[in-house]
Amino acid sequence: MITSLLLLGSLAAPPAEAARLKKMSDDQVVVVLREDDKTETRVEAAVELGLRRSALGVPYLGAACERDPELVVCEAAVSSLEVIQSAESRAELQQLMENEEIDESQRLRAIVILADQDPDRLQQSLPRLVARYSHQPEALGASVFLQVRELELTQLDHAALFVASDADALRGTRLSAMATAEAFGHPRLHEAWLVNLPRDPDRGVRQHCAEELGRPGLPGSTVVPALTLAVERDKEGAVRAAALTSLLQYAHDGLLPMLHDQIVQEKHPYAWAASLNLLLPLANSTSIKPVSKRLEESERMKTADLERIVELFVRFQDPAVVQPLLALEQRHQGSELAEQIREALALYEDEDRLAQAASMWRPRVDFTPWVPGSTDPTFPDLTVEMGPGKVLEGVPGGP
Repeated sequence: MITSLLLLGSLAAPPAEAARLKKMSDDQVVVVLREDDKTETRVEAAVELGLRRSALGVPYLGAACERDPELVVCEAAVSSLEVIQSAESRAELQQLMENEEIDESQRLRAIVILADQDPDRLQQSLPRLVARYSHQPEALGASVFLQVRELELTQLDHAALFVASDADALRGTRLSAMATAEAFGHPRLHEAWLVNLPRDPDRGVRQHCAEELGRPGLPGSTVVPALTLAVERDKEGAVRAAALTSLLQYAHDGLLPMLHDQIVQEKHPYAWAASLNLLLPLANSTSIKPVSKRLEESERMKTADLERIVELFVRFQDPAVVQPLLALEQRHQGSELAEQIREALALYEDEDRLAQAASMWRPRVDFTPWVPGSTDPTFPDLTVEMGPGKVLEGVPGGP
């Protein structure tokens, strides 16, 4: 309220005009607010009604935003309604907040004021505002779901998920709804992540969605294609790395063609490391050629990654790895890695020792084997009820 008092003070009339208004009755000031030709005079009338906390002026202040063509008059009226702090002034603010014809900035102010002065009244309006999310400006939609979250209106969790999963929802509204659904721990959050992963312009949002899709117990039939597409198409290495890491939850041989391309072509260090992590538990003899090709750039690779590749080549028990190992050893003469390579090559000269070493190999990566076509987990139906006989707009089967 202090801010509004300061604003009222800054909008106050010059001394002579202020003195004239102060001599008027509330009825007369209301007439000035409604009928004066000068914008600045109508602003002064709105300010005066607030300064005197006029109960008579409350409905006219509320109406000013709807009927006055000048935004500055509405701004002064909202400030005065905030200062008056009565049940009637808060009711006017509630109406302003829900009125889709009112300027967005003043509707946002009304939300903030009610959150401070009358959370119960704001709580009454939020289901109606949520139900009309597709008709709300972006900043307002985002603020609505922020308040749903702040007031812990968990009964709106289905609605938050519905909006978070609506590809046609305005971005700010959709992301705020997703944050709310996440805060409430909705069991079907993957639907929102699947929608936002391929389309959000912010790398951080896409990375977040890719990371969250690595949770256990999600439907692989929809999650795996989305993560694979992110690996193949996303321009940001951090997003590709997150998608590859999440695919450890769905490790299967069908990923090998993509991983072979990644091993050869990936330049982002984190994404390449994630590619190797996923390849290790899946690799077979078809992996020798792409891995060997990447080894030609071994001077740019971390020693730890090269050591894991040498161990992997032992596990293959395939003579096709001997030549790439020899080339790698030559490039790293005098290093501990070269010594490890020579030990690996010696194993290839003794079939029994090679088989024993291969049997002891472990990928040193946490992964979950997944079978394409396996039955997906099921989730509760999404029924979005906003009140007696009402459903969220756009819900299948809704009015």
